[in-house]
Amino acid sequence: MGQIDVTDAWLYKYMSIVDEAIINEIEKNVDYDYAFSDEFNRKMERTIRKEKFIPFWNSVSKFGKSVAIFALVIVTSLFAVTMSVEAYRIQFFETVKTIWEDSFFYTYFTEEKDIGFQKREFEYLPDGYYLIEEISDGNINTTIYSNESGEQIIIDQHLVSDNRQITMDLEYSEEKEVEVKGLPLLIYRYEDGFVSAYYEYQESVFILSADKISDDEIIKIIEEIN
Repeated sequence: MGQIDVTDAWLYKYMSIVDEAIINEIEKNVDYDYAFSDEFNRKMERTIRKEKFIPFWNSVSKFGKSVAIFALVIVTSLFAVTMSVEAYRIQFFETVKTIWEDSFFYTYFTEEKDIGFQKREFEYLPDGYYLIEEISDGNINTTIYSNESGEQIIIDQHLVSDNRQITMDLEYSEEKEVEVKGLPLLIYRYEDGFVSAYYEYQESVFILSADKISDDEIIKIIEEIN
C-alpha cells in the first residue's frame, strides 16, 4: 500500500464521506420510539430551571474582562429604560429586586462582616419525604428530599454577603405572597407543576423548589426553620 499524503485538500475531500458514514451508522441504532421515564423528564426540567438561576454576571464573565466591561455599559444603559427595581430593608441586609426579561435578579447589600454560615434545620417535612442528599459549598447549603414516587423537594440556603446575586426564573404562571414570621414568603407556580419559593430570614436566603407541593406544605416548612 502506498503512502497517503494527508493534506488539507485530502481531508476536505474524504472527511465528509466519513462523517456521513458515521451519522448513518448512528441513525441505524437510534430507537425513535423510545420514551424517557417521567422521573428522567422531571430531573431534566429541574436541571433546566436550575441553569436559569445562575447569576447573570457569572455568565457575562465567561466572555473575558474587556467584553464584560463593554457589556456592562450596554446593559447599564438598557436598565434605565427596560427594568423595574424594588428595594426593601430587613434586619441584616438590604435587597434590590431587579426584573430583567425572563428573570428576577436579587442583589444584596450588607455591612455585616464575618457573620459565618449557620446551617438551618428544617423541622417539618411533608409525609413520605426523606433526606437523600446534602451538599455544602462554602456559603451555600443544599438539602434534597424525595418520596417513594421520586418527587423531590430541594432547599437551598444562601448566606448573604455584600453584592451577592441570586437569579430566579420569572416565567411562572401564578404568584402568591404570604407572611411567615413577619416576613414575605413568595411562592411561584409553573404550568408544568413545578413550584419554587423565595424567603429571606435573618442572615440567609432560602429557595425551595419542588416537583409537586401545596402552598400549605411550603408554609409549614418555612415556619419550622430552626
